[in-house]
Amino acid sequence: MKKKHITFICALALLLTLTGNSTYAAHPSESFDKGVSYTINNNYKKAEKHFKKTIKLSLGHYPSYYNLARNALLSKNYSNALDYLIEAKIYNPFDLRVDMMLSSANLMKKKYPAAKAVLLEMLTKKPGD
Repeated sequence: MKKKHITFICALALLLTLTGNSTYAAHPSESFDKGVSYTINNNYKKAEKHFKKTIKLSLGHYPSYYNLARNALLSKNYSNALDYLIEAKIYNPFDLRVDMMLSSANLMKKKYPAAKAVLLEMLTKKPGD
């Protein structure tokens, strides 16, 4: 019975990989590195394309969400920045840089209560929380 179960799991993993429905179907580093390169050159549109491709290859890829948010803030696209920051916070709730950017994006959108709430949460976190 165990052998059949393992064979089924292996077959399912292979099928998901071949159809592109797996987070492990391809390694995202090449696409991510291109996104970083375009970001360095201030080409945020091309960077966005590569970061989104990275997320498709590796669901929940925190560095891509972080960079998408950062680039959106630099492009003054605060609505997109908020969306990306919320995703980034889901995948890494402990990064204070995300909290600071989230508060800033809320301020730019004139969502003052939300900005204040993020800052208060950030300032009242105790080490280890």
